Amino acid sequence: MRRVLLALLLFVNFTRPALAAEDTDVIALALSLGRPIVLVENPITKLLEPKIWEQQTALTAAPNLRVRTDQNGYLLTSVGAYSGVDGPLTPFGNIRLRTDSNGYLIVTTSAAGGAGTATAFTATNTTGAVFTAGNTTPLSTATPTLITLGGTFANTSTCAKTKLQLFMDTGTGCMGIGADGAGLYYTSAGAAYIHRFFVNDVLSTQITAGQILGVDGTSGAPFYSFTSEPTLGFWRSAAATTTHQGAFITTGNISASTSGSTINVGSTGAFFWGARALMRSPANGIVTVSNFAETIGSEVKVDALPVASACGAGSPAVTAGSTPFAGSVTVGTGGPTTCTITFGGTAFPSAPFCTANVATSTAASTRAIGTLATTTVLTLVPATAWADSTVTTWVCVSSK
Repeated sequence: MRRVLLALLLFVNFTRPALAAEDTDVIALALSLGRPIVLVENPITKLLEPKIWEQQTALTAAPNLRVRTDQNGYLLTSVGAYSGVDGPLTPFGNIRLRTDSNGYLIVTTSAAGGAGTATAFTATNTTGAVFTAGNTTPLSTATPTLITLGGTFANTSTCAKTKLQLFMDTGTGCMGIGADGAGLYYTSAGAAYIHRFFVNDVLSTQITAGQILGVDGTSGAPFYSFTSEPTLGFWRSAAATTTHQGAFITTGNISASTSGSTINVGSTGAFFWGARALMRSPANGIVTVSNFAETIGSEVKVDALPVASACGAGSPAVTAGSTPFAGSVTVGTGGPTTCTITFGGTAFPSAPFCTANVATSTAASTRAIGTLATTTVLTLVPATAWADSTVTTWVCVSSK
């Protein structure tokens, strides 16, 4: 009887969290035998008892994670923001977790907004993996995703210290971006690697080991220009020709270091020295030098070979290379007493100021020479008749 009672007590004690009303007969039987009954709560049934867990604090309106499995059994971690106590959850991006055949955990990123099918993004992936972070909606005003790359930058041939490295499709070189306390660096390993910049899928600028190459540009859009004046700058206007639009000011020297180099200021341009003297060429072979205001100045005329006439018998002739500005004439024979020089080319703007001399080292041939000039003709008159074939020189400059 005692064994039966013990079995009943064990049964009741291990199958119920506490004795209920229907157990009163068992209790009465135990009492009739004069045996004490100890009522205890079974720890096993306490452990197996189902519990309902309640959220103690509200979810904050900040990014949270929700974990579930998709239709293929992958574990999905959804990232979203909760606007209330329990939601609603707005999926933003997802991460799929599973194990491979060796038991390693595989992390796979998927397209924003759903589980989708994604390509695994690993350090050795070379099959066009796509890594998406942050809001990819065009013109999004969402807070941008930040990628922080720490450390210091060092200019090395192996790109070892760049923080974002892009390795070449072929070869062992790389290009990358790095930074230190002085600034941001774009670097490449090897002189053969080129930095290229595209705008609208069209090559705009490229940087090689020793050059910066750009598009030719136009007068309306020079290659090198400025935000405040986009039409001011440099461009390639023709073969072997660079054009600058706007005033060019330098605090250093401008030199043509190559033999045969020229400086062309254009037909209406001028050279000047601050607000001092100014030099201009109003026509072919004509040069004027004036004050900065161009209210006074002189003109030099070198546009034609003058012609001699009425210079004695024989064959008087102007020396080759002579100009209206400066030249010489060999007078004829027969003791000439006058000689006419016709300047040719564009006429002087006014009658030039001229001087003349006999080119000789023989005292008997020297004599004073008078000059009379108009805008087109110079007349030479010796104090006494020239000796046959005497060479006489002249210099003529007009006002501008």
